[in-house]
Amino acid sequence: MREIDSYTKTCIKYFESGCKGNTMIAAKDGEVRVYLHANFIYSQTFDTEVFTLAGWNTNVTRNRLNACLKDSYVFQKNYTPYLKYKGHDIELDDGKYYKHVGCDWFSSDSEWGETWAPITWEMC
Repeated sequence: MREIDSYTKTCIKYFESGCKGNTMIAAKDGEVRVYLHANFIYSQTFDTEVFTLAGWNTNVTRNRLNACLKDSYVFQKNYTPYLKYKGHDIELDDGKYYKHVGCDWFSSDSEWGETWAPITWEMC
């Protein structure tokens, strides 16, 4: 793990704000948000994770997200991004937002989307 990824992981773990290189972590009111090149890519509260590739399916974006995500990781196969969760490969759209609540993952076209479509269920 690169130093910047380790720094990001530590800030999230302790709900601390910080900035290193191209990554900014903002912690406030029980939420930690991560920005890469000023683009939102991840947020975490006590029981929810939200992430997006922000249209940038790059090694750097995937590495930063993998430093953030708790029980899953993002990878690429044949130029397509995937989320590995509980042994399942879930195909991602690099322009969508993904929310993890409990054992389930949902997708939306917007971070603030009123409609979150389930993409996994009962994977506990």
